[in-house]
Amino acid sequence: MIAFAAGAEVWIAGGATRMRSGMNSLALKVRQGLGRDPLNHEVFCFRGCIGDLIKVFWHDGGGMSLCLKRLEAGKLIRPSSRERPCRFQRRSLVFY
Repeated sequence: MIAFAAGAEVWIAGGATRMRSGMNSLALKVRQGLGRDPLNHEVFCFRGCIGDLIKVFWHDGGGMSLCLKRLEAGKLIRPSSRERPCRFQRRSLVFY
């Protein structure tokens, strides 16, 4: 089971992300595109163009982790602004 730090903020990047991106590319996107520090114990979600693939990227204090999830049913809700990131509480991260 993957557990995030208590109180960790969850950020969903606006727009679509190439699912071929690795840790270094996503860390650069977090720093430059979202204006956040990828080592700050926050959780960053990136959505593919269709919405059935997401990448979850986080730093847990011991190193960076990257998880790819293919949603069998439904899609990740796209933020209302395609350009700006949205912040969610962990309990508000809903998959439809």
